[in-house]
Amino acid sequence: MTLQIDQQEIEDVKNDLNSAKQRVHLVIFQTNYSIDTKPSMHLITDYQTFINAKNKFNESDLQIVRDILPVTDNLSCWAIVQHKLVSKDYEDKFEVIKQLEFFTNKVLLENKLPVNGPDF
Repeated sequence: MTLQIDQQEIEDVKNDLNSAKQRVHLVIFQTNYSIDTKPSMHLITDYQTFINAKNKFNESDLQIVRDILPVTDNLSCWAIVQHKLVSKDYEDKFEVIKQLEFFTNKVLLENKLPVNGPDF
C-alpha cells in the first residue's frame, strides 16, 4: 500500500523545513566504502547527524556533495516518509523503505546527482 501524501501536508512540511534552515540544514552526502564491496551511494540527513556519523564511522569515507538543500516538494515528501520510517508510523515497512528510496532519488536528480542503484 503506497503512502498517500497530500499537497497540504507537503506545503506544511516545506514551511517547517524553510523555518528550520535557520537552525539546522539538510545535506546530501556520499558514502565511499573502503572495507567491503558495497557500492557508493548518496544519502540525505541534517548537518549535525552527518558530522556525528563521520566521527563515528571513520572507516568509511563520508563526504558532503550538496550543502543547504533547496526545499522542494520532493524534499518535503522525503522528510514525510523519513519521519514515518523512524517513528514506526507505518503498516508495511518494506513499502515505506521503497518510497524513501524513491524520494531520495528524486531529490538527487533535482540536485543533479546520480541516483542510487538497486542495491540501495
